[in-house]
Amino acid sequence: MDNLIERITPSNIDAERSVLGAMLLDKEAVFKVLEILTFHHFYVPNHQIIFKVIFDLYNQNQPIDLITVSNLLRNQGYLEDIGGYSYLLDLSDSVPTTANVEQYSRIVEEKYVRRELIRISSEINNMAYESTESMSNLLDKAEQSIFNIGQGRSSKDMVHIKELLVDNFESITESYPEDGKLPIQTGISTGINDLDTITNGLNPSDLIVIAARPAMGKMEHVDNMLVTPTGKVRMGDIIVGQKICGSNGKNYNITGVFPQGIQECYRVHFDDETFVDCGLEHLWEVSNTEDRKKSIHNSRVVTTEEIL
Repeated sequence: MDNLIERITPSNIDAERSVLGAMLLDKEAVFKVLEILTFHHFYVPNHQIIFKVIFDLYNQNQPIDLITVSNLLRNQGYLEDIGGYSYLLDLSDSVPTTANVEQYSRIVEEKYVRRELIRISSEINNMAYESTESMSNLLDKAEQSIFNIGQGRSSKDMVHIKELLVDNFESITESYPEDGKLPIQTGISTGINDLDTITNGLNPSDLIVIAARPAMGKMEHVDNMLVTPTGKVRMGDIIVGQKICGSNGKNYNITGVFPQGIQECYRVHFDDETFVDCGLEHLWEVSNTEDRKKSIHNSRVVTTEEIL
């Protein structure tokens, strides 16, 4: 007697029906669902088709209801395949309440993640048995596959590009005077004129990422000297309220100092005889030699601590 128990693929058809039904009935439900799900999350192929059609109508800024969805399905030749107008009607009737659509969506998402874990586990199992690749390659691929599932779970607000363009154009227009010559600076000056011209200063809503190749000057050492109205001071000795001189000759107040404490520092040497000084949290993009030789982009990001 076979002791293996056949397992049912994780899915929740009722939750999928409730999600689609809520989208047919409530515009707000559409917004909530699109922040969580894509058509890939649905287990039933016909549900994937219906979701795609709803998404198309949303992108075209068209109303979403039984009439518009069934009409687009008919035009695309899918209406009879998904069960006809009566199936759409059943979907809208099967919704307990549209108020819980976010919870229904999370159930659908959870079942999808479980299916993906099963699929990827099977692929990793086959690779471990059959692949002739190096162990480092296999581990990289396995890690990347699991990582991709997690990446897909991050929800993103969906906003039509026209709304973004209008809002940003109005903001840009307001920051320039009527003569159109110089922008009106809306944020805090950095003390670097060229940078202020590009950014309009540092604004509260800005996310600023400083990026450059190694050894290009992203970091200031605590022993570096800063110019003040009364002389020079070490970077590590500055205090809140102290004045320093900007590159434009103006004086600026120090409004905050955020010491990181004493941290371990490592010098990483490369085979081209260059080196980089970094901390344990420094991020590195790494890949293996075999992939680089084959021009295969299969890199991953790790910290110095993980490398050690």
